[in-house]
Amino acid sequence: MDLARATPDYTTQKLAEYYAATALQPLLDQGAVGAFDIAADVQPSPGDDGGKMLVLTVKAYAPGGALLADMGPIPVAGSPKLS
Repeated sequence: MDLARATPDYTTQKLAEYYAATALQPLLDQGAVGAFDIAADVQPSPGDDGGKMLVLTVKAYAPGGALLADMGPIPVAGSPKLS
């Protein structure tokens, strides 16, 4: 499923989290990262159109537990087109 064209809802929210976890798994397997905290959330789109967008937030932790990176929110579905 192409998330960029998907309707932001519970199904695409869970699919985005699954895609992100799958993509990041090799870093866990290699021991480069100890853990990831991945969360997708449906939020109102910017503007007054009443639309919704799906955003993804990812936190990466070192094997010892220290925070390595905090990324997001990153729009992944339903976001307005950039002009």
